Amino acid sequence: MKHPLVTRLISVGLSAVLLVSAAGASLIDGGFTYSYRIGSGTTYSNTYAINSAGTQRANAIEYTPSSAVTPMGVRSGTQFYGNKITLSQMISRLEGQGYDVIGGVNADFFSTENGIPTGLVVDNGRIIACNTWQNAVGFRADGSAVIGTPVSSITVSGASGNVGVYGYNKTRTSVGLYLLDSYYYSQTRFSTPGQSIILEYENKNDLRIGHPAKFKVVGKVSGSESFAIGENQMILTKRDDCKSAWIDYPIGEELTITFNTMMKGWDEVKYAVGGKALVTNGQATPTSIDRASANCARTAVGTKADGTVVIFEVDGESSYSRGLNANALAEEMIARGCTTAVCLDGGGSSMMSIQQPGESTSKLISRPSDGSERKVSNFIVLVNNKKSDGVATYLYMQPVTRYVLAGASTTFSTTAMDDASVKTSLPGEVTYTVAGGVGSVSDDQFHAGSSTGPVSIYAQSGSATGEMQLMVVGAITSATISSSGKEISSVSVKADESIDLDATVFYNGFTTASRDDLLTWTVKGDIGTIDKSGVFTGTKKGSGSIVVSYGSYSKSIPVTVGMGAPQDLTTIADFESSQPLTTSDGTALTLTKDADQVARGYGALAVSVNGSAELNVPQTAVTKTPTVSLWAKADGSATLTGIFTTADGETVEAAFGPTASANWQFLSCKAPDGAQALTGLRITGSGSVYLDHIQVSETAPLSTGAPAISFTSAPTTASVGSSVTVTAKITQENGAYPVRSKNVKAYLNGNLSSAKYDEASASISIPTGSLGAGLHTVVIEAADDAGNLSRQAVTITVGKVTDHAFVDIGTSWAAGYIDRLAARGIMQGSTVDGKKYYYPNSNLKRSEFAAMIARTLNLDTSSEEGLNFVDNDDIPSWARGPIAACVRAGLMEGSSTGRFNPNSNITRAEVMTVISRSLPRGYVPISKTYTDQAEIPDWALTHVQIVSAIGLVGGYKDGSIQPNARITRAEIAKIFCYL
Repeated sequence: MKHPLVTRLISVGLSAVLLVSAAGASLIDGGFTYSYRIGSGTTYSNTYAINSAGTQRANAIEYTPSSAVTPMGVRSGTQFYGNKITLSQMISRLEGQGYDVIGGVNADFFSTENGIPTGLVVDNGRIIACNTWQNAVGFRADGSAVIGTPVSSITVSGASGNVGVYGYNKTRTSVGLYLLDSYYYSQTRFSTPGQSIILEYENKNDLRIGHPAKFKVVGKVSGSESFAIGENQMILTKRDDCKSAWIDYPIGEELTITFNTMMKGWDEVKYAVGGKALVTNGQATPTSIDRASANCARTAVGTKADGTVVIFEVDGESSYSRGLNANALAEEMIARGCTTAVCLDGGGSSMMSIQQPGESTSKLISRPSDGSERKVSNFIVLVNNKKSDGVATYLYMQPVTRYVLAGASTTFSTTAMDDASVKTSLPGEVTYTVAGGVGSVSDDQFHAGSSTGPVSIYAQSGSATGEMQLMVVGAITSATISSSGKEISSVSVKADESIDLDATVFYNGFTTASRDDLLTWTVKGDIGTIDKSGVFTGTKKGSGSIVVSYGSYSKSIPVTVGMGAPQDLTTIADFESSQPLTTSDGTALTLTKDADQVARGYGALAVSVNGSAELNVPQTAVTKTPTVSLWAKADGSATLTGIFTTADGETVEAAFGPTASANWQFLSCKAPDGAQALTGLRITGSGSVYLDHIQVSETAPLSTGAPAISFTSAPTTASVGSSVTVTAKITQENGAYPVRSKNVKAYLNGNLSSAKYDEASASISIPTGSLGAGLHTVVIEAADDAGNLSRQAVTITVGKVTDHAFVDIGTSWAAGYIDRLAARGIMQGSTVDGKKYYYPNSNLKRSEFAAMIARTLNLDTSSEEGLNFVDNDDIPSWARGPIAACVRAGLMEGSSTGRFNPNSNITRAEVMTVISRSLPRGYVPISKTYTDQAEIPDWALTHVQIVSAIGLVGGYKDGSIQPNARITRAEIAKIFCYL
């Protein structure tokens, strides 16, 4: 079989891409085609090549007309108007109707607005739509095809005279006369004035190319209104601005409509779809093709002199495949042996599906340039009519990779297929032959020799034969590095620790079989060693890189020898949004959000225990992560036991330590020897027991302390329009390990940043992008494996702001913070005489604070549920929703007298308490003692310690915290900038 994209396209304007002589059979660089049978007399081929436009990837189906495999032209719906579906949807529909579809492509050009195809449509011999100028491809019942101009003219004849028609079931324009019936739509959908004559079919099914059809005039309509088209009616119509000849046929007159043709064979066509002229009598004749000069995805169908039909699709408009222009497409079809061809719709409409041998459904084989399948009007599909008989007819050979490095091997399978492409038994031993002796086959593997180029491997079992094409290459163009089956971009190990690396290599995007000893592994930097199989061992703390190379190509990834990667860990339940534990003994399990009942995050599990309770947990493997840990506390005291299963199904147990008590404790147990999976927990005690953060790991995480966040670059000033990068190092367990990337978040001006934490270097880089004048904040939050939290912030001052959000903050020390919160919609101020005021030195009221915290946390303020205070009438209308939201969230409450005191000044202790309640649990309080420590209310002490620990609120120079002092609107602005 000739594969022109290999031999022809690669030679266009690319001197380095060539095929050497047949004697050498060596392809230095460029194209490759492989093919295999998908049906009786039907072959699919895939081509990769390079031409002057760039990379090309094409798909083709060739079939010899027979009753075994027959083509069909199918449309998206019974009516044209408004009906479009994808190729996959059409194939699914046909398969649901019992058709065995082994291939399909998109067909005619169409209106993207209404789905009406541009050209001819014939369905089961009945003409459904056409115009008088466009080419088409038609398929006879025996599968043979005819290509050309099917309809030379459409005439309406009667006693009153003859008129010519421009289009049938096309949207009416001023170009000419039109015919419409119910295949178009149930309505005419007219919107411009015109004349219409309603005809009635004598026989609606007898409308074929070249065969006159009889009608009778039964009515007339004029004007611009749409009207119904009866099931047995044909509408002859023209717009009033149409200059074509028109006869006002009287009611009762009998008319004849003829779709005239000047080409033989069209009256025998069973299915047909429109297209545009591409190849005529072996010559390129691209005519009126959309975007003719552009390289884009294209679809075409052509016939060879012997009747073979070629259906071709090339992907386009991406680096994956550039696509062809109309002239190149015509030349491609000629090079494939076509003497006639039509261009079908292209661009995002181009798509092809095939049914792989042995499978039962067709799937998309192309890559649409839109990124997904486009809904189109009609299609060409190939239907297998053969029935499975179980007799092996051919062998289907499927390699793991089509590309192989010289000297490497690739595994393949050989499957016997009957004539219906259904899997069957091999009739005997399979023997293999490698063409040209450029390799060998053993143990279902092809072993490439030193020669490069396309290789054919032949198989035979009994009378069944098969062929497989591979490409042996002597170069690679890209590679990825993986460990334990996962692609990695960096390596982090401890000194004396080893990691086994694997390289997957590619040739022009295609996965290529390789062999360890064909690749060269090296280490840059005096940090470790790597053997020829890719096993790296760290020897000395530091940074460097690992390089894998082949020929002139090399791939490098950074490597750090030091703290190493975090241990293996699987979270079973964090109870943030749901809880996966169950019980079969009636024990009540409740997901709680009460801050006092949560150890880490915002949620925990409350278990009501009466003596003993057994909880089922999702079965979790413990062979590599044998330590189970969790946070627990109890109203009284409780003991916990882990329940495990062995490989034999035996139940084994291990006790947690220490005992759960009134304060949160971090408990852990180690799976007994032989345990395979954790399946449950047993709690012994009485009363409520609270569980949080259940996980399995190699060893118990360190539960004390918190992640360490240290800024390594934190600019505090910048010029307007500049971009700065804030960097930080984040570690856990006293600097022994990096935290996990999923446990790090960075915020720029209150918005989540896309910056990602790199575990290999334990660092994060946060680019700000172009900065406008004013104050900007960067906040980093991190969690360790025990759920402990840390946060750090940096402020960047940029330029000088002259246009503040409020007229009274220009001289305030907090102007930058106030402007930033105004930009975030948290600070709104008051409007007086058209000017906005903030009053930065005024004390903050409780109602104002409630509004600020509600906006910051995006609480639902639409309801007043929860406002049950004796001074409800004193609450301003604008504050009622926010206060109610804060009450429902458990953030704010009233006094012992039942009053909320909305207009009272809020104290610093109250502010710190509410902010602490709004944060997730897990921040570790500091034990710092202030000079006025005794003045901190008992209910506020822990909250003051938490917000002080994370730097949201600090003390004064004299060592005091002043918990009962009022807080100004300026001071609160600074605090909220870091929330």
